[in-house]
Order: sequence, then C-alpha cells, then structure tokens
Amino acid sequence: MTEHIKPLNLMSVEELTRIITKEKDNYNEEVHEKVVAELESRGITLSDLITKVKFQKNHEAELILGKDEALELFENEISLLDVLYINNFMSETLVIQKGYDYWIIHHFSEKSDIKTGFLTNDIKPVIEKFILLEDWQADLSFHAHWETLIESNSVKHILKASELLNDESITHIINSRNLIRFVNQNAAYSIIVLSENAGESEDALEKFENLKTDLYKNLEIAEADNDVDEQLKILGELEAVTPDDPALFYNKAQLLTEKGEIKEASDALIDSFNIELENGNVEDLEETENYLKDCLDKVEDKNNILHCLASIASFRGEVEDAFDFYKQIVNISEDDIVAHLNLGHLYYSHTEEDNKAKFHFEKYLQLDPDSSDRESIESILENL
Repeated sequence: MTEHIKPLNLMSVEELTRIITKEKDNYNEEVHEKVVAELESRGITLSDLITKVKFQKNHEAELILGKDEALELFENEISLLDVLYINNFMSETLVIQKGYDYWIIHHFSEKSDIKTGFLTNDIKPVIEKFILLEDWQADLSFHAHWETLIESNSVKHILKASELLNDESITHIINSRNLIRFVNQNAAYSIIVLSENAGESEDALEKFENLKTDLYKNLEIAEADNDVDEQLKILGELEAVTPDDPALFYNKAQLLTEKGEIKEASDALIDSFNIELENGNVEDLEETENYLKDCLDKVEDKNNILHCLASIASFRGEVEDAFDFYKQIVNISEDDIVAHLNLGHLYYSHTEEDNKAKFHFEKYLQLDPDSSDRESIESILENL
C-alpha cells in the first residue's frame, strides 16, 4: 500500500478524490475512511463530485448534466459527423464519435497525451465508469499510428468514402473541425485509418472510379430521354463521387432553372463558381454574376447569393461593390462572421476609417473567439 504524501487536511479536493477513486487500490480501508471524513468536514460527499459532468455536442453550448442525463443522450440518434465531449471531475475528457458498428473514443487529460481507440460493445458502461472515476479503459483497444486517407470539403464525398470503407469492414474515423484530434487545415473533412490498413483502404476507394463510369452512362440515358428529375438524381449521386467537378453543379443549376427552383439553382451555380475559384480557373464570370443578380429579387434567403456576388466583386478588384454586398449581408444578418471579417479587411486596406475596421474585426472575434485568424487580427487591432 502507498502512504499519502502529505497530511489530508492539506490536500486539494481533487487529490483526496483521487485516493478513493482512481488510486483506491493503493491505499487501505483506514485511509479511505479518513479521506471520506476529511471531505465531509468540508461539506463535500463523493457523490456530489462525480455525478455531474460537462457535456458538449459539436460546437453547441456546454451543458452541466447528471450521470443519468448524460447516459440518456446516447439513446438519441448520433450521426457519423457528430462529435461528443464529456468532461469528468478530474478534468479528463472523452471525445466520442459513432462508427457504423463501433464507437471511436479519444481520451485526453491535463497529464496525458491524446489516445484513440475503438469500442465494439455498448458505450454506456464505459461512460458511466468514466464519470464515476472507475476503470473504463478495460474494453478498449488503443492505437497510436494513423494516416490520412482522403480529404474533402464535401460531406457527400466523405460519407460515400466512409460507406465504401465500411463495405470492406475497414475501421476508420471521420475527422471534421468539430474534432480535437487529427486537425486538418486543408479541408473541412478527412478520413483517418490505421497505418496498417492504409493499403486496403486505398483499394476500397478505387470503387469511386467504377461508380463514376456507371453514373455517367446512366446520365447519358436520362439526357436522351429528356428526364430532368432522373438527371438531377444522378448528378446528386455524382457529387459524392467527383465533388470537385464544377460542370456537375453548373449542369444542375441549368436543370433546376428549367424546373423553376431558383433558390436551389442559384446555390448550385454558386457551388460551381466556388470550385472554379478554388481551382484558379474561373469561367463565364459575367454570366454567373448576371444570373445571381437576377435571382436576388426571386428568393427570400439572399445571403448565399450576396456572399458570392461579394466574392466576384473582390475577385475583379471592384472594392465599392464588395463593400455594398457585405453591408447588405450585415443588414440582413448582423451576426454573419464572414461578412464582418471581410468588411474589417476592406476598411483596413482601402479606407482611412480605422474605427469601422476595428468595429468589424472586434465583432468577428466576438462571434468566433476560437478563430484561427485571431492572432493576425489582434495584431492588426494593435496598430489601429
């Protein structure tokens, strides 16, 4: 048995709690009883400490929940893209994701590195033991070596790739910016696999090419039949296979315009423009701009169109037009973080109105306090 290092009355509540939970096998019953008595002398019982947890889903507000309330949340539907955070009394965090027939668990604390493992059993007993500071790791197999298999900004593409991997029984992680591990700056989503499975994972994704061939054959048939709905259906499936092809979205916009679905058509055209802009090969810019301006009076939700028109104006160097479009966005949605960020840069770079640049930068940081741009913006603010 291990003797306690210092008198109990000088120990913190966390140190005392550790003795009767995580380290209880290192101490005898007499020490346990003294620790419980010391906590009670401070008006604290163990159950007061370990039955409440902090819970957060994705970037939603953090909740303080009882143990049973936290466990009930796992009876609700959890998607493959959701990330759940549970923080216990010892400031340890479990980050939990759903796989197809398994759970992905990331664990970290102030005193240890992040570990990632998989669980094929029921998740609830693990969470309960974690909250109660008992041994929750017994049923998990942790792994250290990972590789990024695929990156994309397309949810459809990532979910389709995940489906193909699951068909081959390849355990994997869908990584997004909701996740605190495998942070990826190049794209919104990625798929992570065990290094030992990288080869067979690549083989599984070769099915994308077969899918692409089959879908284009079906698209030709639908075009010959002048079947607009079938063409739209196939184009939607192709988005999951080749999400970086601007022609898909352009064709989708034309078909949706034929059907009179103007909002959906404008969104598809904007997707096409954004892909071209990212690829550095923008075509038919004037046609896109004119179409979107024509759509403004025909749709209720104008923000997506205004953002695209602002991007087009900035691309052309038409600063006054960019100002106008971003101001319209802020008038409609005063908490639009992208509009505030870009207005801050426009005022800072093209005017002497430092007070307005400061207002928009500060508003942006208020709305997105964890922004990766925070340091550079704070540096600008120091010089205003």
